[in-house]
Amino acid sequence: MVNIITGEIQSGKTTYLLNLIKDSFSGKTIAGYTTKRILDNSNFIIGFSFKTFTTNREILFAHSQQKIGNKKFGNYFVNENSFVKLIDEIKKVFEPDLLVFDELGKMEINNDYFVNQIKLFVRNYPLSFIVIQKRVLDFWLEKLEIEAYNLKIIEKIS
Repeated sequence: MVNIITGEIQSGKTTYLLNLIKDSFSGKTIAGYTTKRILDNSNFIIGFSFKTFTTNREILFAHSQQKIGNKKFGNYFVNENSFVKLIDEIKKVFEPDLLVFDELGKMEINNDYFVNQIKLFVRNYPLSFIVIQKRVLDFWLEKLEIEAYNLKIIEKIS
């Protein structure tokens, strides 16, 4: 079953997901990632990395101050190869009990390889949790061709 967690940016979607995993899936094999914000000394977001569940490896994919790739999205340089590295890392997990994709937003939409791989994962594994930014929820549902799913809307976790 596909479980989608959505809400506004910084509403607590990842916190909710991580608590759910800790409470309900402890000891299970998890494939996937969370998206980690990279902050400067003033707590201003200057980049993003994927953090995998299996190895805790961080894969830098966007940065505003370092030219890590030739593609630009807003103020960020994007390393297209980081999406391939992430998918390769997820594929290394043999028959996971749970797939987790946190999060799918506007930046990830622009990588067709990534979108198609997420679509295949969701089709081929029985249990997944996907965190999707509310502003792009309809797009991702259409792109991933998800028809049956559970939806959890996070209003705000204080």
